[in-house]
Amino acid sequence: MTNQQPVANLDQLMEEWKKVVDVQMHFNDLIMRNRQIVMTSVLTVFGAAAFSLQFPNLILDISYVKFHAAAAIVLFGLGLLLSMFFLDYFYYFRLLLGAVTRGEDIERILQNQSSNVIGGLTLAISQSVVRGKASKSLKSFYLIPLMLGVLFLLFIFIGYPSGEAVKKTTAPAGAVQPTVAVPPEGRR
Repeated sequence: MTNQQPVANLDQLMEEWKKVVDVQMHFNDLIMRNRQIVMTSVLTVFGAAAFSLQFPNLILDISYVKFHAAAAIVLFGLGLLLSMFFLDYFYYFRLLLGAVTRGEDIERILQNQSSNVIGGLTLAISQSVVRGKASKSLKSFYLIPLMLGVLFLLFIFIGYPSGEAVKKTTAPAGAVQPTVAVPPEGRR
């Protein structure tokens, strides 16, 4: 429905507006819950990777490439983050924008057809939150943990010993490391 079409039933349009606002609230709630679950999951995965670094013998040897298992864990977290970004940005966010656009259309019609000021909530919010800035905020929300994950991955590949370096610097699994100095023989 566009602004040029006459409105036969103002009450029917008001009911549609109420439903559209409910849909906007539903999508907002869905998006916020999704983002909360994603960030909790990704940070948990990154934490598991950091925890695994205390076990230097967790080395994976895949096609003659040796790296710590933490790298695979971080890659899993980055994959989860990217997949949820695509779902959020290209699906949920677009659904919300569609509901907002329809709400704006209805509010303009209502304001043109009524002598009273009816609606206006969606238009007021849309003036305060510009779509371009909302899109940039969404991208930043995912970009920050993505960059932290990439830095963590670089640390694991570059700054953490793997393979032969680990074997030379650590004791065999199960070996007991002495914590007290033992006096040399003959000096008792």
